[in-house]
Amino acid sequence: MSAADVHHCLQVLADKLTREEHHLEAIKCYTAMLNQSLMPTDEAVARLKLAQLLLEHTSNITDAKQQLQKAELLVSALPGQQLLHCELLAALGQAHRYLGETGFQRQSYLKGVELCKDTGRSKAALKRSLAEWGVYFHMHAADSHITDKQPDKAIEHANLGYELAKEQGLLNKQMLCLMFRLQLLMLMWDKTEVEQVVHEADEVLQHLQQLKSAEPPGYLAMLKLNFTMLQVLVSIRLGHFEELSPANVSVPPIISELEAQLEALPGGGQLPYSWLPVAGLGALVHLLAAIILKPTGKVKAALLHISRGLQLVDELLASLQIRDNVTESKVDHVNVYTVRSCLVL
Repeated sequence: MSAADVHHCLQVLADKLTREEHHLEAIKCYTAMLNQSLMPTDEAVARLKLAQLLLEHTSNITDAKQQLQKAELLVSALPGQQLLHCELLAALGQAHRYLGETGFQRQSYLKGVELCKDTGRSKAALKRSLAEWGVYFHMHAADSHITDKQPDKAIEHANLGYELAKEQGLLNKQMLCLMFRLQLLMLMWDKTEVEQVVHEADEVLQHLQQLKSAEPPGYLAMLKLNFTMLQVLVSIRLGHFEELSPANVSVPPIISELEAQLEALPGGGQLPYSWLPVAGLGALVHLLAAIILKPTGKVKAALLHISRGLQLVDELLASLQIRDNVTESKVDHVNVYTVRSCLVL
């Protein structure tokens, strides 16, 4: 059997094992593959796949980072591999994030931003894919600035991501950038800018709803819920409680709308982009409902929502095997940010 045949067999087996969620066995296949003599692109792909499995299904984050660094060196010297290079930089940024290496994390994303800059020679399909990756890198660079408490730089990247998405007609990405920016502006509280971004996001969402989207199932539903929550938070910040919860209505329409949008999310817990798990989103909806109801005297209903929200949080923490005596150092790195959000709730 030739080296090419061995590589093909190992690749097919690794793909099958990954699909069947036999992750440790798939890791063995990729490790065996890398002991073969491979073409540079094949080696880079194998190292990427191995690193992704190590990152998501083991605690060997440092090993994953090393695999990605080796693969990135290989791809840097190869022509026509921009998309593979983007995937590697994204995974490398994630590895640095898990390790708490915010500076290196941001370096990976800024390198990705430069890689995605259009030279004018790219074909339309590649140009669009690079634009999508460019938005990804801008948004994650923005997130790294939030970690370092640099909101102005974060907003700058969110704006650049928005302009790039707008240039390529990527409405869903425009919406994500606007909502990210809205969250930051709400923290800094610039009323005029907040209202302007709410208006822009509302127009983009309406345009999205008019199109037959080719996005993954539930993407639009997720955007709608995310945006409605932000609109509610803006109204709460402005003190518009009588509008949110009219005195002559037992169940305010906005609460019914939030609950309906939550129900519209895809089943199986598979959300189209990274946020809270469905149970966490449910708890957040109940918390918002309680905040809406309390100022207008609907205290009993508010307490019921708080009770239901706490139950969802407890169930989610239990599913992640988080108990009273568990410290953050013992939490699986993949779940740390989810657990932090649940504890805040």
